[in-house]
Amino acid sequence: MHLREVLAAGGATWSDTMHIVFTSCTVVLMLLAMGFGAAALGKPFRIYTILTMLLPATFGALTSSEVSGVDVNGPTPWIGVYERVHIGVPSCGSSCWPWCYCLELPVPATKES
Repeated sequence: MHLREVLAAGGATWSDTMHIVFTSCTVVLMLLAMGFGAAALGKPFRIYTILTMLLPATFGALTSSEVSGVDVNGPTPWIGVYERVHIGVPSCGSSCWPWCYCLELPVPATKES
């Protein structure tokens, strides 16, 4: 991803576009996995998952609201914070949420001989 000065001067490249595409795909896939996990387990875990999914959606919208300022090298004082939460929560989800998911999975009964 190029610096905003380069982007404002029209210096965006294919790698800049693909950065956005891959980031979006990553978030969508993480949220999809979380949705299936939430559907598979009980209500408390479903509520936890929904709240975890709402954070990136909220901060993604906030990030999107300031993107136009990046293109013209305008002031976007909070975009970094919004973007870190938007990407960080699912990323944390990719390390924390699966552990919670695994802890919620029922342990299969074993046969004793």
